Amino acid sequence: TRLVRDLLTLARDTGDGKGLAWDEIDLRLVASDAASVVRAAAAEKDLRFTAPTATTGSGPMIHGDRDRLRQVCLILLENAIRYTPPGGEIRLSADHIAATPLHPEHALLSVADTGSGIAPADLPRIFEPFFRAESSRTPGPSSDETHAGLGLALARWIVQAHGGTIAVRSVMGKGTIFSISLPIHHGDAIDLDD
Repeated sequence: TRLVRDLLTLARDTGDGKGLAWDEIDLRLVASDAASVVRAAAAEKDLRFTAPTATTGSGPMIHGDRDRLRQVCLILLENAIRYTPPGGEIRLSADHIAATPLHPEHALLSVADTGSGIAPADLPRIFEPFFRAESSRTPGPSSDETHAGLGLALARWIVQAHGGTIAVRSVMGKGTIFSISLPIHHGDAIDLDD
C-alpha cells in the first residue's frame, strides 16, 4: 500500500506544492514526533538515538505540510536504522540557523548515523526513484528486503515542494549525514496562486 501511495505521489509531482496542506509549524515538534515513532526500533537494534524534545514554539517555525515533513523525517530515520549496525548511533536535530554573509536564515533538519556509509559513486544517484546502493549500504538483520528505493526520491520531492534543499555527506564505514534546509516562516502568508 505504501509503495503504491508513494508512486502516486511522485507521479502527481508538478513541483508547485499545491497538493500540500500548508500551515505554520514548529519543525522541532515535527522531528520529535517522528522520533517517537522509531525510538523502539532503534532500541531493539541497540542503537544510541538522540532526538530533540520539544515544546510548542521552541524550534524553528516554518510554513509547510506537517504530515509530509514528518514523512521526510521517518524516511531518513528508518534508513539510518536500517543501515547502522548494532551499537551505532543516530542523531536527529532541528535548529534555527541565523543568517550569515554566505547563507540566508533557515531551518536545518539533519539525520546523522554511524552506519556503513554510501559509496562516492552512488551519492549522485541516491535520490533517483528505485535506486538502491546495494553494494555500499549492506542491510543489517532488521532490514526490510522489500524496500523499493522510493523513500529518498519522495523525501527530495517533499523538501523541494517546501522551497528547501536536501544534501548528503557520507564516508564509507563511518556514516552518513542528511541535511535539509528550509525557509524560516516570519508570519507572512504564502500565496500559491501567484
